[in-house]
Amino acid sequence: METKLVQNSGKNFMNIDRDKQLKKACEDFEALFYDMVFKSARKTVQEGGLIKRSFGEEIFTEMLDSKMSEEIAKRSSNGLKDLLYKQLKGLNNHVIKNYEHLNMGKNSHNILA
Repeated sequence: METKLVQNSGKNFMNIDRDKQLKKACEDFEALFYDMVFKSARKTVQEGGLIKRSFGEEIFTEMLDSKMSEEIAKRSSNGLKDLLYKQLKGLNNHVIKNYEHLNMGKNSHNILA
């Protein structure tokens, strides 16, 4: 009975690790999306004024947009990352079930390794 608990806990740790990786990937994708939105929005603003923007200012603005995108993605709820996570998690479970069905359950835990 104890060996079953160890095997199950190993599978749970593996699933938790995969789950964290999937959540992080979805969050990174949402941050990338917001970064692209900020870049597109900045392109619509006409450049003008007395002082021309320097290369350093452009780099700083890009870095600021990138950091803001990461923070927005981290703090958002029910956003793009959550929709992606739910969709991909369901797809992942579907693939695993099909694989287990094909192999009659033998070594099914090795698919995620």
